Amino acid sequence: DALTGLHGRILRDLGTLPCRISCQVHHQNGAKNADPHSDTAQIGVELSNGGRIELTLSNLGGIIFTTINSYKIGEEVPYHSQGPITFPAGKPIPVTLTLRDDALIAAVDGNPLSPIALPAAPTRLCLSANIKAPAEALPIEVSALNVRRLK
Repeated sequence: DALTGLHGRILRDLGTLPCRISCQVHHQNGAKNADPHSDTAQIGVELSNGGRIELTLSNLGGIIFTTINSYKIGEEVPYHSQGPITFPAGKPIPVTLTLRDDALIAAVDGNPLSPIALPAAPTRLCLSANIKAPAEALPIEVSALNVRRLK
């Protein structure tokens, strides 16, 4: 129930909805790395139409910059974006994605974002980490991962 690393992507089938995905994201580099495009962790879902919705937590030199983005199939520029919400780096941040039949509702450190309409059924959970920092960089840790069915 954890992912630690400098780079990678993990996909897992979601099963039936509704469900709640929860985890803790810890950018261990803190303020060590001020490169604004260095450390990112993404938690999201792939959709049956090939699109995806991702919550991105980026370490911008000690500040965690959080956005949620919706992407169409094959596109890397989001067609819908929310945020940012910012947090100091250095501590695990609780993340929750609640998936209903028609919407995804995200919360970061207890702060809810507006619901996002699901244009298609979510099929897989996606976790990814990417650190473009120097070799001495510490990994991003995603832990306490739980997918729970809701009634």
